[in-house]
Amino acid sequence: MKKVLIILGGLAVIIAIPFIFKIKTGSQSAKSLVKPDKPFITTIVRTITVAGTISPREEVDIKPAISGIVSAIEVNVGDKVKKGQKLAVLKLVPDLENLNNAESAVISARINAEASAQDLERQKKLFNVGAIPETDLINATKDYDLKKEDLKSAQNRLQVIKVGAAKDSNAPSSNIITATCDGTVLTIPIKIGSSVMGRSTFSEGTSLFTLADMNQMIFNGKISETDVSYLKEGMRIELTIGAMRKDTFDAVVEMIAPQGSDTQGSVKFDFSASVVPREGKIIRAGYSADASIVLEKKNDVLAIKEGDIDFSGDSAFVQVKTPKGDFRRQYITTGISDGINIEVLSGLTKNDELKSTALGINAF
Repeated sequence: MKKVLIILGGLAVIIAIPFIFKIKTGSQSAKSLVKPDKPFITTIVRTITVAGTISPREEVDIKPAISGIVSAIEVNVGDKVKKGQKLAVLKLVPDLENLNNAESAVISARINAEASAQDLERQKKLFNVGAIPETDLINATKDYDLKKEDLKSAQNRLQVIKVGAAKDSNAPSSNIITATCDGTVLTIPIKIGSSVMGRSTFSEGTSLFTLADMNQMIFNGKISETDVSYLKEGMRIELTIGAMRKDTFDAVVEMIAPQGSDTQGSVKFDFSASVVPREGKIIRAGYSADASIVLEKKNDVLAIKEGDIDFSGDSAFVQVKTPKGDFRRQYITTGISDGINIEVLSGLTKNDELKSTALGINAF
């Protein structure tokens, strides 16, 4: 029985030897497939991405000068309008007290004008028979002319209260709402039948329309206090708009806030950049966008793959191949990184060979 066990054990060893040799050979082959890394010359760009929104440079609120009810709307959202173009019509709802006062003023002015006309006729008759001097006739004529103007002014005031403009006025009626600038209609927060309030000392007035020049768009974003020093006015940045993923747009930084604000525990600074328009591309107000900002760029620097670096405390090191074929620890000084490649300031040369971490295999 003992002899049988010895024979079986020997057979097991003989069978296992080829498998052990194969595994060892396979491991060595896998290592040989991975070449050591070497430092290389490249350009490294350090960028950050900042989220923000696109908006028109200026938005203009159109508000009425008088209160009333919207009786007509002449444009739709998205329409392009010219300065002075009619946008809406208001039906005036006169204040009863003002209306009564204006009507009373017209009646009083008419009575005065009629009395002045009768007096002028009497003065003419007296002058014709030589009963009064010419100066009296001249004064009577002036008084009549003044009374006529008073009547006309009172009638115009009544007309303005009733319909928004005087009959003989060349100025646009205050109940006709017109565009104050060229632009595109962004919003119309009213509808026919809406009551609106005019601008006054006590009221900002009801917003009827919002207009904007869609050819002048800006990107608004926030940048952290650690990166704001790299941002400069006049710097070009690249925008990727969420709704237009296949397209990128250039923008030029034009404003950096002098004061930051606390946003969820970190200080950030507002900035804006003018979007460079592109032929045939429509950018809509409110689009979300990501700005790619170049913080640092270095050309033709010695670099290695960032994954080849190990750390010991605050020191960075790599495994450098020796003439004997083994590896030794080499401490290095690093510069900027783009997340893939990192600049080497000292500690390596172009001819050094480094232990590679490619494919997650410790090649040596």
